[in-house]
Amino acid sequence: MLARSPYVRLCLAAALASGCGLDRSGLLSEDAGSAGVDAPGVDAPGVDAPGVDAPSQDAPSGVDAPPLDAPMGVDAPMGTDAGTDAGTDAGTDAGTDAGTDAGTDAGSPLVDPCPAPPTLGLEVWFDAEAPGGTYGEFPVDFSTWTDRSPRGQNATCMNVRFNPNEFGSGRAAMITSGASDVPSYCEFSNPDNNSMTVVVVFSTTESRDPSDWSDSPCVIGSDRSGRHADGALVLAGGRPGFTRQESGHDVLASDRIDDGNLHVLTMIRGLRFSGDGVSLREESVAIFDGTTFLVQGDSSRGAVNQPSVWHLAAHESSLTAGRMAARYREVLVYDRILTGTETDQLVRHLDCRHGDL
Repeated sequence: MLARSPYVRLCLAAALASGCGLDRSGLLSEDAGSAGVDAPGVDAPGVDAPGVDAPSQDAPSGVDAPPLDAPMGVDAPMGTDAGTDAGTDAGTDAGTDAGTDAGTDAGSPLVDPCPAPPTLGLEVWFDAEAPGGTYGEFPVDFSTWTDRSPRGQNATCMNVRFNPNEFGSGRAAMITSGASDVPSYCEFSNPDNNSMTVVVVFSTTESRDPSDWSDSPCVIGSDRSGRHADGALVLAGGRPGFTRQESGHDVLASDRIDDGNLHVLTMIRGLRFSGDGVSLREESVAIFDGTTFLVQGDSSRGAVNQPSVWHLAAHESSLTAGRMAARYREVLVYDRILTGTETDQLVRHLDCRHGDL
């Protein structure tokens, strides 16, 4: 399970001026504690709190209750019970029942309790807590995953399953099957980036280990048949890696993440980490798993602009070759490297959204 306190803290551009060195265990925040936010959906949908409503006798707000006889034939004093009913029962109902259940009974949208991630340069944001674009609204028929980024390029999903409580009450996930005979994936427009920051919050037990990256389980990205400017964040034997154009694995970690637990897999393209600090380097790729620095290396320069679509759990060249049984919680893709301030903002979002699992 994920630790409750540390989360993704990248040593990025804004921190360069202060001489941020490579600390393999400290590149990620140690002080971003889980936000004290109640999990969404505390009120059971459509269920009023017990004992709030007076049985069958609520007076309309602002209207005197009709002169009802009290039990045993004793007249209720006019102006006392009626006033109390109108001021207490109706007022309490309006302030408690209607107010508390506004997000469910009355149909008002729930408010996302977590701070938003940075949006400048955000080109993909798939959020399982808002699969249709609105926080807390879960579709029955899940075939489109709404992109919450300003770009608004929704993903089309095939043979996937959506569970609003996959990781516990109100902790949703989009689930791909990993089946070899029926493709199960999501497809969306290629962000077409050179430098980039990619964050994928997911879990998997996929352990296939093909030698060719185009046959490897695809976390995000895609392979196009032939030699093209394509690329993907993949798994090989449960180990995260990144490759573009070539047939092998350019950058491949030694640590595995195919344990079925939730992981925050982060890839930064365009920075080189060393003992002397951090420098810009177009072809450099660094991969992190939560608080752990996994690996860095080089891949071919240039934008990853092929194929025209990217995938979750598939490749364009073969939709089943890139198959992966996985549970996706959140996916974010930026077209650049984040600043230190933006990284703090992203940490707060991720820690609130996923940190208490």
